[in-house]
Amino acid sequence: MTLSTWTIARIARLGPATARSVSVERDLPVTMTDGTVLLADRWFADGGDTGAPVVIVRTPYGRTQTDVIARLLAERGHTVVVQSCRGTFGSGGEFIPFFDEEQDGADLLTWLEAQSWATGEWLLFGVSYLGLTAWAMKRRSPRAIGAMALAVTSTDFRRAVIWPSGRFGLSNGISWRYGLRHQELTGIHLRRAQLLETRTIRAATRDGYAQDADIRAFGEPDQPYRSWLAHDDRDPWWDRIDFDGEGDSVPPLLQVAGWYDLFLDAQVDDYIRIRDAGRPVRLVIGPWVHGSLGLFTNALRETVELFTGARDRSDARIWFGGVRRWVNMPAYPPRNAPTRWSLGADGSLTQSGSEMPEGAAGERELPDDGSPAPAVGGRTLFRADAGRKDQRAREKRPDVLTYTTAPIEHDIAIAGWPTAQLAVAGSDGRPWFVRLCDVSPTGGSSNVCDGTVPASDDRDLRDEESGERRTVDIRLSPTAHVFRRGHRIRLQVSNDASPTYARVDAAARPRLVFSDTDGASGVDMPLVALRRGRRPSPTAGPR
Repeated sequence: MTLSTWTIARIARLGPATARSVSVERDLPVTMTDGTVLLADRWFADGGDTGAPVVIVRTPYGRTQTDVIARLLAERGHTVVVQSCRGTFGSGGEFIPFFDEEQDGADLLTWLEAQSWATGEWLLFGVSYLGLTAWAMKRRSPRAIGAMALAVTSTDFRRAVIWPSGRFGLSNGISWRYGLRHQELTGIHLRRAQLLETRTIRAATRDGYAQDADIRAFGEPDQPYRSWLAHDDRDPWWDRIDFDGEGDSVPPLLQVAGWYDLFLDAQVDDYIRIRDAGRPVRLVIGPWVHGSLGLFTNALRETVELFTGARDRSDARIWFGGVRRWVNMPAYPPRNAPTRWSLGADGSLTQSGSEMPEGAAGERELPDDGSPAPAVGGRTLFRADAGRKDQRAREKRPDVLTYTTAPIEHDIAIAGWPTAQLAVAGSDGRPWFVRLCDVSPTGGSSNVCDGTVPASDDRDLRDEESGERRTVDIRLSPTAHVFRRGHRIRLQVSNDASPTYARVDAAARPRLVFSDTDGASGVDMPLVALRRGRRPSPTAGPR
């Protein structure tokens, strides 16, 4: 046991170690079917074979990045094998994201089966891309996998990372490629790249356009980025790395997600599909962005509990924003009753059944001032934009419409997917972006969840000459939040959220958003009853 593993074990509230010391074998060569040699490290408790299943981790980010996790698991009796993906950190070949992981994972399992210290039962651990390598490995050997512990990842990176909601994830793509292109630098060169990262990505994506953003960021074309841009979310090119079709063969599974993580939407969809297939799956969602310390410690604790305890657990542990409270429930989302809130042309947001304010009927114009509306928070890999952010500057822009309730008279809890419907006319080919916000009594506005649809979803309905009104449906990301008494609920409507989503060229003519007493434009919020109880102490929240 080292000081670092002792400290992290304390922070994560792990159970006691069963081994006082562990050993590691570095740079073990593993030959793939095509002859390429990939390197792996093996961690194990001193004192002989424990007979425990082998934990497998495959990563493109360097094996030493997982040393703490591997050591902590080895201290609790597991043998842990960490392999570098091809083309990274000493492994041979070229790293082409996504497409080699299934075969390389299968080849690693073949190699493991021939090792005298391997038990023949495998446990898979993965965070982010490491989760994709786990899903790829599971496809080849579902019977041999005893359990999977995955965090902030998905079975389908196409819709989670590259083309979220059918729109190109500009900041995701550039941020990820920036990290991958610089990760094997050392010393002052690595430090310089880290210091320049935010400035470089911001400059490369400032205008919101995806075309040539790689040249602006890296000074040259980046082939993986260009291939993603060339193949949209409907292109069969992606089908080979879509691992979502095998819900009924998934082993006991842990899914750890974050409300402000880019994988949230796709990950919760994975959870529901696997749960509905009757497989044991536990879901944990906290108030995290990608890479949060609290995400890491909670995922580590949940992983140890899964790998060393019962594996038939199917439930959910959900963090409710607004009240900063963990809630345990049998499944997410809980049973709820969607309630309609109508948009008024005066900027009002009124609950169904309530009298709309005078002047609420009519229409509002959504102008285009020439520059894309900034994202300012939300679910993105670009850390400068990720998370819960102050929305007041964004809401002052003319190209961001807002609809706001009066101060609410009692707490309103929601859990699930809010959905918005916009009655529109005068289409010019722009996409739509909507965001639900919590406005404090002092006027501060913070983002809760958001959603978007691409221009293509509106393409078949577009009639530029007649201006005929029609409805655009937008599913927001899942959430669990309590709007407190005295707060206000706000819905933002815009075309852009740049650079989270790439900007779309469109005519300068504005679109019209109609809001009237027939409730054609509105948002349905999934209300739930949240039991009253003592507010959690500061130490009861996520670590």
